[in-house]
Amino acid sequence: MIQNLFEKAISSQELADFALGKGDYYVIDREYGEHWISGSWLQYILPHIDKIDKQTANDEIIRMFNALLNYKKITIEEKIFQLLQHLHVFYYLKSTGKIDPDFSIIDIEIKINKQVDAYREILMNETKLINEKSDRMDQLIDLIKRRGGMLSPPL
Repeated sequence: MIQNLFEKAISSQELADFALGKGDYYVIDREYGEHWISGSWLQYILPHIDKIDKQTANDEIIRMFNALLNYKKITIEEKIFQLLQHLHVFYYLKSTGKIDPDFSIIDIEIKINKQVDAYREILMNETKLINEKSDRMDQLIDLIKRRGGMLSPPL
């Protein structure tokens, strides 16, 4: 029997590696040739949370976000964009009814917002990069907000 990679990451305490698509957790996006975050959610996270109780599922999603927030082996830029992409997928799946509407990750969003603010401060010191990277980050945040996340009401 093939093991669910999210379940493997939970039991191996490799949730950050799962979130980043490192090693065995890499899910290829055939269109872009990079790690497919949506595929990780669709193929591994959703099937897992569908078969366990809601509170445990919510807790495990939070643990994955926390693992990524606390991961030290990547740049703050990579961490921010990975977090925002996972948030976007989470809220997209929630808006389409694939994730229970009662799931809440508000505490994680507060932590992510603090990291985004810290990253903006770094970018302020690198004026030639601020527009490009800030615009990309703002686009991801806007997508998340449209799905009801990032501490804003849905549109």
